[in-house]
Amino acid sequence: MKSKISFFNRTIFKKNITQYWPVWSIYLFFLLLFWPFNIWQMMNVTYDLEASHESLSYYSIFGAVSIGTEPVIIAIAAVVVAAFLFSYLYTARNTNMIHALPVTRFELFVTNYLSGLVFLIGSQTIAFLVGVLVCVGLKITCIQYLFYGFVYAAGMAFFFYSLAVFVAMFTGNRMALLAYYFIINILYVGVVYLLASFQAMVCYGQVETISPGRLAVLSPLVYLERYVSVSVNHDEMGQVFGIYMNGGFEIGMYAIAAIFFAVAACLLYRKRNLETAGDLVSIGVIKPIFRWGVALCGGFFISMFIVSAIGDVTSINSLYLAFAISIAVTGTICFFIAQMMIEKNFRVFKKKRIVECASLCGICFLVLLLFKLDVFGVVEYQPDAEDIEKAFVYLNYPLAVDVEDIPDLLEIQKEVIEKRDEYLTNQANGNSYFTTFRYYLKDGSTYTRRYPVACSPQYLEDKNSPVSRLLVYETDAERLKKKILGPCYNDRSRYYDGTIEVYDENGDYNTLHIAEEKLGKLMDAIEQDIEEGNFDRDYISGVTREEVVRYINNICLYYYIKSDQDNFGDLDYYSDYWEIKNNTIGEYASSPETYITLTEDCVHTIEMLAQLGLTDGTWKLVTDLEFTEQQGKEIYVD
Repeated sequence: MKSKISFFNRTIFKKNITQYWPVWSIYLFFLLLFWPFNIWQMMNVTYDLEASHESLSYYSIFGAVSIGTEPVIIAIAAVVVAAFLFSYLYTARNTNMIHALPVTRFELFVTNYLSGLVFLIGSQTIAFLVGVLVCVGLKITCIQYLFYGFVYAAGMAFFFYSLAVFVAMFTGNRMALLAYYFIINILYVGVVYLLASFQAMVCYGQVETISPGRLAVLSPLVYLERYVSVSVNHDEMGQVFGIYMNGGFEIGMYAIAAIFFAVAACLLYRKRNLETAGDLVSIGVIKPIFRWGVALCGGFFISMFIVSAIGDVTSINSLYLAFAISIAVTGTICFFIAQMMIEKNFRVFKKKRIVECASLCGICFLVLLLFKLDVFGVVEYQPDAEDIEKAFVYLNYPLAVDVEDIPDLLEIQKEVIEKRDEYLTNQANGNSYFTTFRYYLKDGSTYTRRYPVACSPQYLEDKNSPVSRLLVYETDAERLKKKILGPCYNDRSRYYDGTIEVYDENGDYNTLHIAEEKLGKLMDAIEQDIEEGNFDRDYISGVTREEVVRYINNICLYYYIKSDQDNFGDLDYYSDYWEIKNNTIGEYASSPETYITLTEDCVHTIEMLAQLGLTDGTWKLVTDLEFTEQQGKEIYVD
């Protein structure tokens, strides 16, 4: 039975191959289906009859490689293989039987570990070689990309399998292995998301932003899903000339880490207690971490759900009180559920565990207190005006704030922060409107906060209140022109077309194109209405809450955006400032459009539409009420 070489047992290896043949054969079938067969299908069954053989070749290889290098698929295959090959560790009978054989633990581990690599990488190798034969038969010359895909897939298989085996050493339960493996692959990003969500709930003004940064590498599956990609390269004429594969460095980095996981797993296996078969946690020192992890993550997650389900709170104090009570209850429940899972019985309410749970609740209360006192300066923090490159505010619509006005915007935000209890009360009473402040800093970072700004009548009448001061920005004619007409409204040469929907007395509509000579006159009328404040009631209605009669007719203007640097000031927009600033978009690469809704206040625009013949006795503007009444008059007969 004993092998001639001390670290590998051929008999056990052959048994693994024959006993677990469905595992590797299913994975091999999947690879054959989506690698060589997919290549053959793409080359022989295509709907693009004009595509060249070269283009089809690239797209065929691209389709095969993109599926074959999908991290999620490889990660699942790796953990399934590990779960089967080390399944003998999860029942007492099999554990004792295997370890009674005349083989060392080191020999057992290496044999099973290498068996798994053969299942995974061996299947990938067969699929790759068959794919090469298919490519040769179909006269495909870009086979090198198939090889690159094979290397990518093998590197990820090596890492994910090593990680799965490492995780397998921490438990004596197969289902626990699958759960732990999934958790460890997303743990860091998941915790960052949980903390960001918690901070957004308890810290006034915080928004739920997730930026794990470089440490996202601690969540391998998430990290590889982000960086591993395959795309087809096109030249300026749209012809395919290659395949671009990204993520090679990241895979190489994880492949190096796989060596350490494999060695660590071997060391843990040699020290493993055989009596832990069937236990959720097989290493004693991990049990407290398991209890606390379940209690903290479960307690905070469930508490966030409960507090958000309760509804808006009227003060910061009530918010923290709700969290404190919820975390104390749910954290305690999760703690003892975890202990029950560890001990596999219900007798877990022992003095030592009760003290440990009380300590955990005390730490949670301390964390809440630190956030409430804003010890970390999260709520009160504001960037310095000289560090801000560009500022935006979003009350009813996003608008850019001039550099000289940034100190004033910071003062408005500061007042909103200082009156947070008052504003939360207004929010609970429905007398607030959420406002977002966003600053793009010179160091390349972004600072964003979102507050419920009070907008009841008393605040609207007070010209020094934050909402009134913000409305001064929003009702500024130049900013409204940019919002309504488009960012390049002052350059009429960029506007090349316009349309308007008009209705007849039967409710039928017609879309009319606005000729170039009429377009300029119509825009002049719209600008005049903007300057006189005739659009204000519609575009700031969310704050003023005034009733306004709207027309269902839409005016649509089409224009070009240039890429020259002088025009970036007109392109600044709330959500994509860095993207616009740092990327060249071509001389006329972007052709957006803007929709304009009219109200009864827009007298100059309505009059101009009539003068231009766009509305007459037959085709006219229709209000919401008129349209509803017209629809109500229609009679349907079966």
